[in-house]
Amino acid sequence: MDDFALQTLLAQVGQNLHRCCERIAFARCEQQGEEYGHGFNHEIQYLTVHSVLHLLGYDHVDEGEMKRQMRSREKVIMGEKEND
Repeated sequence: MDDFALQTLLAQVGQNLHRCCERIAFARCEQQGEEYGHGFNHEIQYLTVHSVLHLLGYDHVDEGEMKRQMRSREKVIMGEKEND
């Protein structure tokens, strides 16, 4: 991949990430953080990681391998230990 193609790709990912992050509802983040017992900061971090993984092609539409891979990546990025 040449430099121009790489810059174009990164610009597109950046735009998608910006759009994705704009759609995170902060009030809902606060509610979910309380509901799950880990607070607002952890919840916003988790949702950002989750969104980026979707942009990279990960999904969790069923209980299959893709969901397992996505959850595994989330745990690694968030610095959590695997329970499997």
